[in-house]
Formats: sequence, structure tokens, C-alpha cells
Amino acid sequence: MIPLIAGTICAMATGLALFGSIHGLTLVFGSSLIGVGIDYAEHYFVHYTVSRDGADPETSLLRIWPGLVLGAMTTVAGLVGLAWASFPGLREMAVFSTAGVVAALLSTRWLLPPFMPRKPKPVRLQQKLALVLGRAMVAMMGSRRTVLLLPLAGLILCAVGAPRVHWVDDVSALIAVNPALAAEDVRVQGRVQKADPGRFVAVVGKNDEEALAKNDEVVRRLRSAVSAGELETYHSAHDLIWSADLQRRSHEGFTRDPTLPARFEAALKAEGFVASAFRPLDESYAAPGPGPLTLEELRQSPLVDLERPFRVTLGHEVALVTTLGGVRDLGTIAARLRDFPDVFVLDQRAFLQDAYGRIRARTLEMIAVGLVVVFLIVHLRYRRVRLSLAASLPAVLAVATTLALLAIRGTPLNLMHLVGVLMVLSMGADYAIFVVESRDHPEELGATLVSLIVAMLSTVLSFGLLGMSANPALAALGITAGLGTLLSVVFAPAALILLRERPGP
Repeated sequence: MIPLIAGTICAMATGLALFGSIHGLTLVFGSSLIGVGIDYAEHYFVHYTVSRDGADPETSLLRIWPGLVLGAMTTVAGLVGLAWASFPGLREMAVFSTAGVVAALLSTRWLLPPFMPRKPKPVRLQQKLALVLGRAMVAMMGSRRTVLLLPLAGLILCAVGAPRVHWVDDVSALIAVNPALAAEDVRVQGRVQKADPGRFVAVVGKNDEEALAKNDEVVRRLRSAVSAGELETYHSAHDLIWSADLQRRSHEGFTRDPTLPARFEAALKAEGFVASAFRPLDESYAAPGPGPLTLEELRQSPLVDLERPFRVTLGHEVALVTTLGGVRDLGTIAARLRDFPDVFVLDQRAFLQDAYGRIRARTLEMIAVGLVVVFLIVHLRYRRVRLSLAASLPAVLAVATTLALLAIRGTPLNLMHLVGVLMVLSMGADYAIFVVESRDHPEELGATLVSLIVAMLSTVLSFGLLGMSANPALAALGITAGLGTLLSVVFAPAALILLRERPGP
């Protein structure tokens, strides 16, 4: 537990120092990657206890230390690209995980050896399992054609699943919505006002009066859209207040109509009123009036709560928002307002989908860059293309096969599947590197495979539980990481067998 505790403390301290707070998804993602520190400890422990060379804890650790460092470097390299992503959450995940992985590695090197027993006593199952796996690995090295079936099966699945991959950038796909609450929300909104969620028109002006003048014209055009059947209803600040110019013109039209007093008196009589009681109103028609009502006066009145939802301050500018209800085609509404300056027709859901689509594309680019960097780091260590591929390809094939299986199953992929992909690439690269590091020591291959299986089982168990979550985001992360980690352990030995040079006499 020492690497996990040290990594978590350092990661949280770094995250809080740089960002001031830590998001819940960052904790889920970062803590899982910090968990590779447990893999380092398991790898060290199994090698030390199973090995029969009588080495002390320090010497045993130094023998596998290059592999641990290389694994941590590839993990960090895969994360560094996310630090340049445009999405703040991904940057926070990258920084948190990088600090945690580095701390876990250093604590493995300097804090674990003193806790190791000087005379290890491996359990019989551990020794037997290492012996069986080591012999199986050596046997498979003599039968490459049989081993070729494993990556070949993965490639076939990738070919079948690739055309079926479907990315969903809808944010709602990451949220579990209670059907009863959703129905209640629709019912309440229907009683309050009929409006399409997230669809609205915004006009921007340098001040209140300019925004109100533009809003008057927007409402005039929306009224035409309602008459044409393009829109059912709208709700605007125009229901409460007009621009000063429109108020003046309306007042002038009201007072300059000589027939208005007679028509008004006739209407009152038709409704059963005593017309003479309203004569003071007749006398006020020609009065100058109090002047146009302003937004500032409206905000100081009891009607402020009705005005507040329609007005937004944008720095030194003002925006007035009109919500839309029963839109047949938002493009038609936008066409009516296209020639009007500083007017924006917005669909919040489409906007977020476009934003998340850009984030997803950017994340894929960063993952691709990370893979190139990982290969270069591995190649600097091994200096042979075959070994570098054996250390790099298993995780990539595991990720591709995982996504293909999800696509064949009909699962739409989202941003959290990409986060799971990143975790698989980080942990899967470690597994392949540990196997390649043991290539020249057949007696250690069994111990390496035992440590990989233990690490894989703990990872699959934890992420398998996440995959059963009712939360779509956590389920996507859990299924991708769990299945991908399992396949990484399957492909890692196969890659070494197929790509290593044939031994000499």
C-alpha cells in the first residue's frame, strides 16, 4: 500500500496547489492510474520471493528497476499530451496522474526495500504457478504459428468492429437520469412555460436601450414565424418592456387617434360599464405622460423577478434572451434573423455536442502523439525495432480490440471510453515492458507472468465493478479499462514470442 498512499498524497497536494480543487472524475481516473504503483510493488515482491538467487531486497529491486522506470516513463508520456488539451478536466487528470505515478515509482524504490523480509518464504502456489507459466512461455516460443492466432483474432475483431464504431458527443450520454424525475421536470416546465430546453435567441447591445431596440425587431420577426407555423411560442422581455422609441411611437399613436375616446366609450358600454366613470381617462389622452419606462426602473420594481431571466450582462455589453418553444426547424428561425447584426440563434445541446466533438478529436490526437513518444522512449531503451514493437503494440492492439468488441455489441462510444483507452495504454505498456525485460532470463519469465496476472486481476476486479455502475460515465470507464487490461496481459507474452529474434545455437 505504500506506493498507493504516497502517490495519492502527492497527486492530491499537486492538484490542490495548481487547481485549488479536485473534480470527482479526476479522483476516479487519477486514483486508478496511481494504482499502477501497486503493480510496481507486486512485480517487485513476486520477483524477490520467487527468485532463488539469494539476492537481498535492494539487489533484487535494482535488477528490475530499469523496467519499472521505463514503465513509469511511458505512462507519464501518454499523459503529458493531455496537459495541452483544450478541456480543463483532461489537464487536471493529466497533472494529477503524473504526480501520482512519479511518487508511486519513487516510493517503490526508496521505501519498499526496508520492509521486505531478509529471508523470503514464497507460498507453494506462487512457486508452482511461476514454474508452470515459465515452462508454458518457453514452450510457446517453439510454436510461433499457434501463438499467432491470438493477435490474428484481435485483428479480425478490429476489422469487423471498425466500421461499426459510433462516437456520441451528447453530454447527456454521460449522465444517469431518473425517468420519474425527468417526467416530473417535463411536466413542471410545461406548466411554467412551453419552451424547448436550451433553444433561444440572444441580442447583444452596448447598453439596455440598444438591446431593447434590437429585441423589438427580433420579436416582430418571431411573431411572423409563429404566423407561418415555424414556431409555436416564445417568451421575451418584450412582454414586459419595449425600447424607448417604440414606447414613444405607441403613445403617439394612442393619443393622436381622434376616434379612440368614442370607440373606448362604446366598448365600455357594451361590456356593461358606466362610461362616465372613465372620463378622467379621456382627459389624460392629450397629457404628455410620464415618459418611457426604462429597464433600470423595471429592475427597481416588484417585477424584477420577471425581468431577471431575460437579461444577461456580458462585460460592458447587455444581452436579452428570448426562449423558443415548439420549434419546427431552428435553421428556418436562424434564416429569418441572419441579416440582423448582433443576434444569435443558439441551440445549447448542439453547441455542447460540437464542443465535446472537438474535445474528443483533440484527445485522439493527443493519444496518437503520446503513442509515438512512448515508442521513441522504448526504442531508446532497446535499440531494436522488434523489441520496441513487442513493448508497444500489445496495449495498442488491446485498445483497438476492446473498442471493436464494444462496437460489435452496439455500444456507442463517448469521451469516457477515451479516458478508459488512455488508462489501458498506460497500464498495458507496463505489462509488455515487464515481459520484454525478462526476455533474456527464462527463470524470471514465470515470476513476471505471475506478477502480471495478479496486477491484471486486481485491475479487472476494480474496473469490473465500475462497469456495473448505473452511471453511464463510470460504466464506460470501467468496461473499457477492465476489458482492455485483460487483453493487454494476453497480448503481451504473444508479442514477445512473435517479435523477438530467434535464439542462436
